[in-house]
Amino acid sequence: MGKWSVLGAVMLGTIIVPINVSMVNAVLPVIMDWFGARFSEAQWVLMGYLLVVCSLLILFGRLGDILGYKRIYINGLIGFVISSTLCAFSPTIHSLILFRVIQGISAAMIMSVSFAIITSVFKRKERGTALGINATSIAIGLMLGSSMGGLITAYIGWRYIFLVNIPLSIVGIYWAKKVIPEYKSRKEEKIDVLGASLFTLFLTSTLLLLQGKNFMAPLIPVLAFLFIYAEKKSRNPIISFELFLNRTFSFGITGTLLTYCSFYMVVFLTPFYLMKVLGLKPDIVGMIMATPAAIMLFVAPFSGIISDKIGTRLPTTLGALICLFSFFMMSLLSPSSAPKDVVLWLAMCGLGNSIFQTPNNSAVMGSVSKIYLGLASGTLSTMRNVGMLLGIAIAGFVLYSLVPPAILHTHGIFSVTEVEHFMEGFKYSLLIGVLFSGLTSLLSITIKNGRGGI
Repeated sequence: MGKWSVLGAVMLGTIIVPINVSMVNAVLPVIMDWFGARFSEAQWVLMGYLLVVCSLLILFGRLGDILGYKRIYINGLIGFVISSTLCAFSPTIHSLILFRVIQGISAAMIMSVSFAIITSVFKRKERGTALGINATSIAIGLMLGSSMGGLITAYIGWRYIFLVNIPLSIVGIYWAKKVIPEYKSRKEEKIDVLGASLFTLFLTSTLLLLQGKNFMAPLIPVLAFLFIYAEKKSRNPIISFELFLNRTFSFGITGTLLTYCSFYMVVFLTPFYLMKVLGLKPDIVGMIMATPAAIMLFVAPFSGIISDKIGTRLPTTLGALICLFSFFMMSLLSPSSAPKDVVLWLAMCGLGNSIFQTPNNSAVMGSVSKIYLGLASGTLSTMRNVGMLLGIAIAGFVLYSLVPPAILHTHGIFSVTEVEHFMEGFKYSLLIGVLFSGLTSLLSITIKNGRGGI
């Protein structure tokens, strides 16, 4: 079958994942209220999913090298059908968290091999175009997911946001079986199970510590040491620490982590502000939350083109500073702010992210030799997802530190007193985002001014 049919099949699977993620993000307050769940439990609906994606992304990529990318990809879609069905019929918040973990495993399988499938069927001169088109589908998925999630929840109920995944996944399975060729890059590759296990334990302990489980504190440095030691000894590490000796790589990767961390503080907290403080309905909230993705869809390709001409330093620094400004302005939002104010600063946030991300990715990937491209790409993807995960966890930590737990567990719209407490936590969470963006801009301005390429 034609290579463009293969790209279409991969894009369908690729778009399902961001649609699902953004739908759940946009309506999480509704899910929390429906189950009568605690705020910390609602966090795990997102964090459980992202935790397994972070832990298994590179592992499944390696498995694809051994067993074949098509096999991993199709099994991921099958898993997405099963887990989406389970999520839709979850009887409790705890079962939903469990099924979201299973869904995260499926998402990791899909995402881990999608780039490899495209790379294997397109020649070098067409590969950039194909990868760019595929990246566009991610932005479209994020934009559609937020608005669809809000509309579906408002008119037929939150459970249906998971059922939407099922027909798309079934079509994806059929299409992938028809057009994606069998391909394995190498059979001798070994899987770093120990590294993945230690990484998962380290992230889980960190998240629990941020949720007030102080008994985890002594365990974290031990797990960090064991993980670094295991990765240095592994022939096929999840994260290659040798690459971090390269300043451009290490600064760019750190910038990615900090940027996604700050951005996901906004993504996580803003729906709670819109629903519980401003009293907006889920359909309106969904459309508002689609704003950053809509901006990124149109701006990101141009930032890549510009950075190819003028270098990466200026756009990455400018993008980080725009993010800093947008987070600061969002920290000034109040109970009397208009929804259009939120739209404006979310749009500014999307603009800053889109100006930063593509040139930063180019700087990171262009800073390593060709033999390390796979490791660099995997590390970049892992840090991106770790940033999302930590952003949600840190936002929750700040809220729990400043807002009485009884208020966070309130279901429905906050009272006047509850709003005052929540807004204090909201403000300081976003000010941490301001700090992270400031650090990112400092890192970006010191990175070698490359123009992409290897």
